[in-house]
Amino acid sequence: MKLLLLLEIIISILVIAIIYFIYQIYKKRYIKKEKFEEKNINFLKKEETIDFLYNDSDNYFKNLTDTDLYARKVNNYNIYKNKSIECATDFNNNQINIITKSCIEADKYLNNYNKLLKGSDIAIIKWNLALTKNYNNFEYENGLPHTRKNIIFLSDKIIPNTINHNFINTLIHEKIHIYQRYNPDILENVINKMGFKKTSFKNKKQRSNPDLNNSIYIDNNNNKLSCLYRSNKPDSINDVICFKNNNLYEHPYELIAYNIANEYNHSQLEKYKNTI
Repeated sequence: MKLLLLLEIIISILVIAIIYFIYQIYKKRYIKKEKFEEKNINFLKKEETIDFLYNDSDNYFKNLTDTDLYARKVNNYNIYKNKSIECATDFNNNQINIITKSCIEADKYLNNYNKLLKGSDIAIIKWNLALTKNYNNFEYENGLPHTRKNIIFLSDKIIPNTINHNFINTLIHEKIHIYQRYNPDILENVINKMGFKKTSFKNKKQRSNPDLNNSIYIDNNNNKLSCLYRSNKPDSINDVICFKNNNLYEHPYELIAYNIANEYNHSQLEKYKNTI
């Protein structure tokens, strides 16, 4: 009897030891990885966003054309800068939670992507996110997600209450723009292979887009990839005519970002189909 009891105790200890060992492996491989992924995400405080917009270190405000300013319903770039600063705000806890989970999912996808670009090189880039809101019926850049330097700007109106594929798609798209900005030589090589060539062509009606370089490209048929304002007095940022009537063809950078991000949505759809 005592021997049986002793065996039961030994077996119990061994089971506990095995469970603990398995947990330590899991903790090392996954929990630490998740903590690293969370540390790779930086949420700018309101004051930091204000400082960035005020300093305009990338000269985005300063380089806006008269047509750009008209589309934004201001007379000069300083007015637009000051109005934009008033839109800066802090992330709340729910937004931080949703965005953190979405960024981790976006990086998982990018780490496994290796077609137009090396996705793992994009995934390792630190996420820097700034938030804006509608202030007195005014929205910085119409509330459209975009990048400036190494920061992704999001409007509070596009952040969902729960994680979803479309929002992850947006984050993937914008992170690709960050990578493009800091790897122009790699991008030029990819763009040339896609059949596009850089031109010296300029057009005063060309819409300024902080995600793109300042060049206009042509395809093999000499068609210009661009989004041009419909007139010298556009109603808004979106009052444009794009090549093939699609924002995707505004620039090779956009075409690449859309293609890679949309492939994520396609992969999720395929997973869903396979569960039916």
